[in-house]
Amino acid sequence: MEVILTVLHSIIGENLNGFNEGLSDTKFGYSVAGIGDIDNDGHFDVAVGGTKKDNDSGAVWILFLNSDGSVKSKTRIDKTNSILSSYFNQSLSTTISFGRSLALLTDIDQDGVNEIAVGCSGYETIYGKGSIAVLFLESNGAVQEYKAIHPGIPTFDDTANYFTSFGYSIASIGDINGDQFNDIVVTTPAYNDPQCQQCGAAWIVMLDSLADIVDYQRISDSLGNFAGILGYDDFFGGASTGIGDFNGDLIADVVISAKRDDDGGSNRGAVYILNLNGVPDSTYYMGIKEEHYEMVLYPNPANEQLNIDLGNNPDGYQNWQLYNMQGFLVKESTITPGSKSVQINTSQLPIGIYMVRISGKSKSFTRKVVISR
Repeated sequence: MEVILTVLHSIIGENLNGFNEGLSDTKFGYSVAGIGDIDNDGHFDVAVGGTKKDNDSGAVWILFLNSDGSVKSKTRIDKTNSILSSYFNQSLSTTISFGRSLALLTDIDQDGVNEIAVGCSGYETIYGKGSIAVLFLESNGAVQEYKAIHPGIPTFDDTANYFTSFGYSIASIGDINGDQFNDIVVTTPAYNDPQCQQCGAAWIVMLDSLADIVDYQRISDSLGNFAGILGYDDFFGGASTGIGDFNGDLIADVVISAKRDDDGGSNRGAVYILNLNGVPDSTYYMGIKEEHYEMVLYPNPANEQLNIDLGNNPDGYQNWQLYNMQGFLVKESTITPGSKSVQINTSQLPIGIYMVRISGKSKSFTRKVVISR
């Protein structure tokens, strides 16, 4: 018997579905990212980039959605934002392309609202073009603060070659170095490696709770233990994504595309699955509670069930969510008032690294958990 599926859809565009704004010459939709439930109304929200807004300056819209996919409200972030004015003004070029790429970082500062990373491939410094703006958001989509990431800042000294379009793609890849903060991959597909001109490169960038770089590693034709053979104009880094723990070593992995790769013939294209080295998070593996944390997860790694001890003051917690390392919500539920613990059935979940978030009106905590068999 043939099964015919009817797929409903909701379109958001100029003066459509609650989005009441003109979009002429904006390229609205150039990039998109799910960003979780920013306003905590029970419905997921999205970020949308438009790189052509204001003559290639660019913009990002935070769209708060209703259950039918229509826009309940929105916040536009662009060069007129008072918090970001210094960031835009410091670029040597006005064609910043703010919103070229987008990635969810989850709640790295643990204030109850997720952060996002915005790629700005036209942003220009003396070291080349490209930048990342990490935006610390409020629940209404406003920007609390930002952190700029590009070659030349004190913690990123990989400036031997002129950069082109740093931040062409960004992806959240989970916690690589075991410090319990999400890290990112950032690409530059036209990077001039010393051994391979315009072959491309990707950087694994490890961040702390302030989005400061604590470490980084370039992966290119000559660095990062990369065994692939790249050639001129392969465009390694044209797209990227985190895929969780692909090879079962409890460390998140990534996929990098090279759409002009010549293996098999001119411009045939290729994707590279990169199994990364890193430090699996062992903070909670034995279920030992540290005094400065209010909750403990056990067992970690979990198999059939994850238990969460909410500590001596559980009343402020209202719900829990479990996210995979791509930032997608895989499970959630409310917490019964007065409960001192939570049990999450993990028996049907793929092995890998996840983030569990316990939140309420006055406080929230995010911790990493490993599911293993």
